[in-house]
Amino acid sequence: MRSVLTAITLAASLALLPSALTAAQPSGADGLQPAHARLERPTIDVAFVLDTTGSMTQLIQGAKVKIWSIAKEMLDAQVTPQLRIGLVGYRDRGDNYVTRVFDLTEDIDQIYGELLKFEADGGGDRPESVNQALDDAVNIMSWGQTSSAYKVVFLVGDSPPQMNYRDDVAYHATAKKAARKGIVINTILAGGARDTGAVWREIATLAQGRYAEIPQSGNMQVIETPYDQDIQSLNQRLTRTAIPYGNAAQQESIQRKLENSASAPSSVAADKSAYRRLKSAHDEVVTGAGELINDLALGVVSLEELEAADLPKPLQAMGPEEREAVIAQKTAMREELRKKLDALLVQREAYLQEERVSAGKSDSFDSKVEAIIREQGAAKGIIY
Repeated sequence: MRSVLTAITLAASLALLPSALTAAQPSGADGLQPAHARLERPTIDVAFVLDTTGSMTQLIQGAKVKIWSIAKEMLDAQVTPQLRIGLVGYRDRGDNYVTRVFDLTEDIDQIYGELLKFEADGGGDRPESVNQALDDAVNIMSWGQTSSAYKVVFLVGDSPPQMNYRDDVAYHATAKKAARKGIVINTILAGGARDTGAVWREIATLAQGRYAEIPQSGNMQVIETPYDQDIQSLNQRLTRTAIPYGNAAQQESIQRKLENSASAPSSVAADKSAYRRLKSAHDEVVTGAGELINDLALGVVSLEELEAADLPKPLQAMGPEEREAVIAQKTAMREELRKKLDALLVQREAYLQEERVSAGKSDSFDSKVEAIIREQGAAKGIIY
């Protein structure tokens, strides 16, 4: 039985080997790239700095629905980038928090989980702690050190910065420092406040970014397709193949990600599946470490080295051969489900492309972000 598991793990690992030939191929007509590792992958580090006060309720809710779609569009380049996303939520002093910072990570499931916890509240006096939020984004985030990386902040809000705090680092200084560090700051104004717009334009100019305006709601539209329900069903079946491992906290973290994935609306589940297909050369169910089948395929762990206590309880009670048989069965099931998902995702992407063409230009938050990413990414050799 050990040879069965080894063969499955080896096959999954071989799929990760980069291919110079396929890395040079652009996206297909279906808009989805073959999922495989690539040589010389470019890097995108993107931090979203979001006003989470009460007036931003609709936009925050829309961001929860669109995060996987935005992430997927960032990956959909001729050469798939290595993508890390960070998040800063900000309010003002006197609210129940000033900023909440979540560092740049490839674990988009983690960022999605934190975003789901955000509820727009507080505010009321208009000026907010924009200064601290920007300072946290530029100076706390673990930005990549290579000059070739595309490092970008999206500041999104409707109120100007509070300028009366003596211990704040003013946005002027932070924006200039960002430019020196090679970090672009783009600003997106929600609503039409002229005083905020003036500051947002200044920040974007100082940090070599773009300024854009969107409706207060964010105007994010969900395009439902005839394939979403089937994709959601397959995604839920995929989550049941996952095997969390590690200490109790690590297993709980994976379990939360699986629960978020299983409970996501059909369009979100479909967007996440499309993101996964672009990102991963293997049958990844959640992002980040701690899922056994995924980590076996990557070669970051071996079953022989794991302590029984680091396995979920059902596997702890099994002997080695029975344990390996369960893993082999779940691996095979995952591969079968992935093939079915891939076929549906191709059809879904074609449907979405037609709908976008007929809908024309959009002023939504997600479309503005995607357009800016494509334009600025080109300067870093990231061609969409």
